Amino acid sequence: CVCVHACSTIALLRHVPVRELILCDEDVGDDGAVILAEGFASLSVASLTEVDLSGIRMGDRGAMALAQSFGAESMRLLTRLNLLRNSFTDASAQRLVEAAEAQRERIRSLVGIPEGETSTGERLHRKELKDAGAFLVAYDLRVNASLTVLLLERNSIGDKGARVIAEALR
Repeated sequence: CVCVHACSTIALLRHVPVRELILCDEDVGDDGAVILAEGFASLSVASLTEVDLSGIRMGDRGAMALAQSFGAESMRLLTRLNLLRNSFTDASAQRLVEAAEAQRERIRSLVGIPEGETSTGERLHRKELKDAGAFLVAYDLRVNASLTVLLLERNSIGDKGARVIAEALR
């Protein structure tokens, strides 16, 4: 069950200080993403610095819950997330970006690009990105001024997403 997977992850985090959590492409779903986000926010010890939730089928409820968790004391060490290839809408992507902006000094990536990296390389190439993903990419472009090469070919970014990325490049 999806919820069992998310609950067992949170149970592990309560007992073991994990710095990097990679759940990419796990069958977590939106309900599981809500459980993870609420669990992250309720941890008594901050240890997470990187979280990869790409491709876990997170929807709007999970994205909103995750955005709310960004300000929690237990998330104070978090610097990098990868939230690409999920099912949330543009509005939820915008909310994630707004929440990250409020924590901009420490949250340096929403698409998994390490700070100081100059090229996205294969990270964004052929990732089935749509407009919601473009909002996340635009955040990284604003935060990581050292990015000089952006490879976005073979994605499904529409006009709205292209405008958001173009604005971030100005």
